[in-house]
Parts: sequence; C-alpha cells; structure tokens
Amino acid sequence: MARSAPADPGPTDRPEADFGLLGPFVATVADRPIEVAGIARSVLALLLTSPGRAVSIEEMISGLWDGEPPAGAQKAVRSYIARLRRGLADHPHAAALVATRPRGYLLDVTSDSVDAVRFEDHVRRARTALGADSPLDARSLLADGLRLWRGQAYEDFPDVPFAARARSRLDLLRMDAIELRFDADVALGAGAELVAELESLVGEHPHRERLWEHLIVALYRSGRQSDALGAYRRARQILIEQVGVEPGPGLRRVEQAVLEQDPRLDAPPAREQPRPAAVPAPAAAPSAADERRSGRRWPLAVGALAVVGAAGLTWGLLTAPPSAGHGLPAVRAAIPVGAGPAEVAFTPDGTRAYVTNLGANTVTVIDTATAAPIGAPIRVGAKPNGVVFTPDGSRAYVTNDESKDVSVIDTAAGAVVATIPAGEWPDGLAISPDGGRIFVANSKGDTIQQNDAVTGALIGPPVPTAGSTPRSLAVSPDGRQLWVTNRDAASVSMIELDGFTIVGDPIPVGEGPVGIVVSPDGRFVYVSNKESNTVVVIDAVARVVVGAAIPVGLEPQGITVSPDGRRVYVSNTESDTVSVIDTESRTVAGEQIPVGDGPSAVAVDPRGDELYVVNGLSNTVSVLDLP
Repeated sequence: MARSAPADPGPTDRPEADFGLLGPFVATVADRPIEVAGIARSVLALLLTSPGRAVSIEEMISGLWDGEPPAGAQKAVRSYIARLRRGLADHPHAAALVATRPRGYLLDVTSDSVDAVRFEDHVRRARTALGADSPLDARSLLADGLRLWRGQAYEDFPDVPFAARARSRLDLLRMDAIELRFDADVALGAGAELVAELESLVGEHPHRERLWEHLIVALYRSGRQSDALGAYRRARQILIEQVGVEPGPGLRRVEQAVLEQDPRLDAPPAREQPRPAAVPAPAAAPSAADERRSGRRWPLAVGALAVVGAAGLTWGLLTAPPSAGHGLPAVRAAIPVGAGPAEVAFTPDGTRAYVTNLGANTVTVIDTATAAPIGAPIRVGAKPNGVVFTPDGSRAYVTNDESKDVSVIDTAAGAVVATIPAGEWPDGLAISPDGGRIFVANSKGDTIQQNDAVTGALIGPPVPTAGSTPRSLAVSPDGRQLWVTNRDAASVSMIELDGFTIVGDPIPVGEGPVGIVVSPDGRFVYVSNKESNTVVVIDAVARVVVGAAIPVGLEPQGITVSPDGRRVYVSNTESDTVSVIDTESRTVAGEQIPVGDGPSAVAVDPRGDELYVVNGLSNTVSVLDLP
C-alpha cells in the first residue's frame, strides 16, 4: 500500500533512505530496494545530485544531453519523470518521493541519505578539524568518508553527461581527502608507516606535489635522508619532463628543510599514537594519463594550490611568510585618468588597459608599453563601473550603474557600437571564456542576468538573489560556474551556467564581500570582505571556506590573482595600500604597499609582469612592477 503523505513532507515524515553513488548504484527506502531501470534510473541519479532541492528542467536537459539535446527535450524530460514515478509507484514508501516544482522536480530525501553528500560533509568537517588543531578528529572523519567509496563514482552511468561531471569532481575531492588524511597522520607524528602507501600513490599520481611532500617527510622521519632527497629529485624530473615546470615552493621548501636537517621536520610530541587508517588505493581517482587528457594541469603543476584546509598544521613551521621587501611589487608610475576611476581590465594581449571613470562617464585607454593614456576618453553611459573583454579583444563591455545598461565598445574603433539593457544599478560584470555570454549583477535589482555577447539579447529570465545585493562576479576557467558576492547577505553564491541556476546554499564569508576572483586552475575562490577587513578562501569543489580568514588592510575591495596562481593582490581602500597574499601559506607577504588615494580595483596584466591599481580618490592608476 502506498504511503499517504502531504505534498511537502517534513523531515519526520520521510522514511529512512539510503542512496549510493560512490560505486554501483544503490537505492533503498525503508530497507527495501527501489527497482527502476534504464532512463528512469539515470533520472533518479540526476535528482540525487541535488537531494531535497528542485532541479530545473533546463538543468535536467543539460545533465542528460549536455550541449546536444534532441528536439522536444522538455517533453522527453517530463516523460522520463512519469516513467520514474511509475517505477516508484509499487514501492510502499517511495511513491511520493518525486515532487513537482514550478521550474522542475525535487527528490524529497534528506542530503545525508546520499553517500556522495556524506563524503563531502566528512571532508568539510575534517578541514575544520585541522583548522582547529584537531588532527585526530580529522583523520577519523577522513577515514570514515573514504570508506564510503565502493568503486568508481556513478559507476553505473558511464555515458551520461551529468554523471561524468560529478564523477570528475568527486574523484578530485577524493584525492584531496587522501592528501588531507596524510596531513593529519604527519601532524600526529607518523613517518615510516606511511612510506609504502605514499610510494604507491606517487606512482599513480606523479603530478600531485602534495603527495611527494608527504613522502619526503615520511622518509626523513624514517631515518632515510638520502632517500628523501632522492624522492625530491624524482618528483622534479617528472614535473620537468612531463609537465614542463619546476617544483612548486612547497616542495622546494621541504627539500631545503631536509638538506638543513631542520628539526621542525621531526615528529611532534605525541598526542596519541597514530594509527594510519587503511584506505583502499583510489582506483576510481583519475590516473596521471587521465589528468593529462582532461587538461587539468594547473592544480598538478602548481602543487601548492592543492593544499586545502589547515595544511599549515603539517607544514606551518616550514611556511613562514616572506619578509617585507623580498619579492614584493614596487610602484613605478602613476598614470592620470578621468574623475572617479572605478575599475580596470587589460586586453587579452596586454597591450592596452581600460579604466572606467565613474565621475566622468568615460573610459580611459592606456598604452601599457608607455604607461600613458592614448586618444580621447571613450564616452559611455552614466556612472560606468565594471569592464571586461572578449577573448579576442575585439570588444569591451562596460556596466553603467546610473543608466542601467551595458556599453559595447568596438576596441578597434574606440567607440560604443551598441547598448544592452540591464537592471537596477548593474555593478558586477563577467564574460564566459568563449566570449559568447556576458553576465551582469544588478545590485539594487537583486538579480543576475545573462546576455548573448554578440546580439545583446537576454538569455532566459534573470536569476533572483532575494535581497542579497549581488556585487561582483567571477567565472570559473572552465566556464561552468559563476561566483557571486552577496554584499548584504555576507555570503557568496554559485550559479551553474549550464542551467543558469543557483546551486546549494549561500556560503557565509565575511561582512561586506565586494571583490571576488577564481584561481587559474579553478580550484579556489578568493573573496575580499570590505567591512571585516579580510580575505577568505573558498574551495570551489566542496563549496566551503577553507582555513581562517586572512587579515589585510582597511576596507579591502579590489582583488586579483597572478597568472601562475601563486599570489593574490588586494587593494585596501581606506589604508591606501595593496596587500599581497601568498596562496600556498595563505598569509600576507611582507608589509602593505602604499599606492594612491582610495585604491578601489586591481588587475594583473596577462604576462604577470605588472599590477595596475585604480586610485579612486586621486584619479590615477598606479603601475607596480611584479617580481
């Protein structure tokens, strides 16, 4: 007999359910398996990617067919839902699990009934435990989370687009969890007992520099100093020959510590005898060949960016911030621009920089070779703010806060050729990596809109942000995610661009988040909090803040990252300075750098040679030579 329940049952009305995605597909409700097959099974798995949250029909179309949906895709989705409901109808407790929502469908189960969600929660809590100096708790959480894996993620859905994307994300998170587990083990004093497993893992994943760092320390603690140095040489040879880069700073620092027999490498005083948990080797995680084929080279080559959570617990003694004046930028010039400059962006080839002048309703074009303005300022709309370029540099887009539109500039002609309507006070602006779409944050209208970058046409309805005052935007390098700062809500939201819908709950950050940038590898998101004078780091995969907030200057606003991902630059509006953050140690490198009055925005040129700082009160742009 089917269960009688209201349309929207609360947690106490739901029967106990268990869904397994980390291996062969498992679906049970009230200890009885759900028997569905074929496309209905795929649709059930798709809904399980967002348990308890409505999945729009557009998201489902993207998840099932990616960029090539058949004619009548919406009708097909409704047919598949009907087929799934028929399959659930014979189950005494599952008949009412699929609920209809205005824009899609919801699977009415709790998130902790899905093993993949529980795994992500274990990793998040483990990071928090490491940050609280509780490596024993972290190790236990990670071991429990890794035991949830029974094979390959989404193993029974090899050819379905949504499953492939989720599998890739979970595989990377699994490797992060394994590295975090070694963080905890090493923090607890482990050494020799880790060597065999680490040797196996660096063989399978030779580009993961963090694993090599752990191996070197484990060998050193085993009394095998020469083998530890040999491991460094092996890692360096692999990185140079296969990736074309030298080891990152973390790996180099560990090698130097071994050469100096730094006592900080020794095992810390015992808190409790470490018992490294036996975790199966990550057969489902991507191999080195898979990683090369997928093009995921930034996180592998940079290495230090793979450090998540409180990795400083393990390496803190080896990651002292650089001393003031060593390797920090130096101000070389101050370029006069228009009244009230607000933002700056470089053309993709780095030969020009465009500065929006909020008080003059113009854009100043700077020749970066001479560090001087060229030509007359370009007249745009009222109170211009954000500025971005197409990948080929042929067009620039400028948001105009007061005139509620976006100016399209032909960069060859140096003139506005079109105007795109926007919402109330369009502040934030971003463009897709392929240049096909622009995204606008309407801060007073509390919406995010997307437009065709060529025709200017609005694509679908804007996404509402419910009074959060969206301020700035950043697109992930793969073009799949749009990150949004919600100034009044002290949070950051993530929009999946395939369906153009907000995914998950807002991520709490600091007070007054106004600036945002994504690391070149897409792994981390950096947010400047103007009212709490901090920068926070978000793990883009797990969508959680990692580590402690980083104190910077007063009223930080503009934020950018170097092309190699190793440094983040932040303009401090009230301090009249720029702070430089080392992304590996997540600490401010040296002293703040004085610039002009009221620095509101920063940008690094594509070559990584220069930093431009917009000084909103002195009507100048400071040029800093980067080391």
